[in-house]
Amino acid sequence: MFGFLKKSSTTAVLAQEQPAPTKAGPSEASIALVATLVRLYGAQAFDTDDRSAAALASMCERWAAHLLDGTPPPEGGESGPGGLRRFFERQRSDEVHYVDVALGDLRAVVSAFVQGLTRIAAFDGAADGQAIERLERLREIASSGSTDDLRRETLSTVDLLASAIQERRVRHRGELASLGERIDALGEALDEAKKRGEHDPLTGLPNRGALDAQLERSATLATIFGRPSVLLLLDIDHFKLVNDSLGHPVGDLVLKALAACLTRAFLRRDDLVARYGGEEFAIVVQGAHERDAMKLADRLLAAVHALAVPAGDTVVRPTVSAGVAPVVPGESAAAWLARADRALYVAKNAGRNRAALAEPAAVSKTPGPSSAGSVSGSPRRSP
Repeated sequence: MFGFLKKSSTTAVLAQEQPAPTKAGPSEASIALVATLVRLYGAQAFDTDDRSAAALASMCERWAAHLLDGTPPPEGGESGPGGLRRFFERQRSDEVHYVDVALGDLRAVVSAFVQGLTRIAAFDGAADGQAIERLERLREIASSGSTDDLRRETLSTVDLLASAIQERRVRHRGELASLGERIDALGEALDEAKKRGEHDPLTGLPNRGALDAQLERSATLATIFGRPSVLLLLDIDHFKLVNDSLGHPVGDLVLKALAACLTRAFLRRDDLVARYGGEEFAIVVQGAHERDAMKLADRLLAAVHALAVPAGDTVVRPTVSAGVAPVVPGESAAAWLARADRALYVAKNAGRNRAALAEPAAVSKTPGPSSAGSVSGSPRRSP
């Protein structure tokens, strides 16, 4: 018979007294690897609607320094691996949303491009059966095909159309010459518009010309792609009293301080803060839905409420009234601006220092206070 030796009781006691192994933490090499990956991610950043590539690269650098040196994480970030993981979850979600929207816009642009070329070909009356067939194929791929198929078919279609255009140059030489003259004139008009769109010299904000261009662009995006935007049109309450009682230099100080306040409150790359004229300002927030409109107005009122402008022996605390108008697809930039203006007068007539939401374009009435919606926002201190 085979037997087994028993351990002595002393050995058993020593075995029981050995401390339990502790769970090893991340090694320095592992932390350094994660920090390197974070930096590589930041180096390959790209612009999104909510964050520029430079801002993301800076945040990634601060996360890497936090992991390696224990410095504070970026503003608003939770420290440690959990905070880093949540940062990447939110950033990746934002990037996926941005890419989905961009691809949708690309497909819509290609579809609109195809429709326009098809109408041109039909109007020309030439033998364009092959071109129209290729355009229809491109339209189908733009609606449901992959991006690789879309790229290949687009290049092939462009080559075909380029050949057709080259053949028609002889027949359309006069039209092309006229078109060239029109393009030159358009270039001169754009240069002139750019000059008119320079920043306001007092506040440093874009002026009325830049605002008009942004309103046209946002109204077009809403009509073609359904992209939402919100316009806030605001006016400093009783500003004439400031000029009359304290002087125009103090009034200029108030204008500049308010411009800086609005710029801080609306920091996104696509937000436009402009001086509309006199004591009036305008803010265009692209990507904001109708449900966000009054939240933006509350943000505006809260920012201005905290503003205090030193002026010699006194401090000016301005208030503003605002009209808030989400864009309606199909309306013109002028109609959009007019709705915001009517809502602004509703806020003024309701006591100032508040915001009013404009009625939708479909139910707008004649200009005047009665054609805007209800007043929102708690009254604040008068200047």
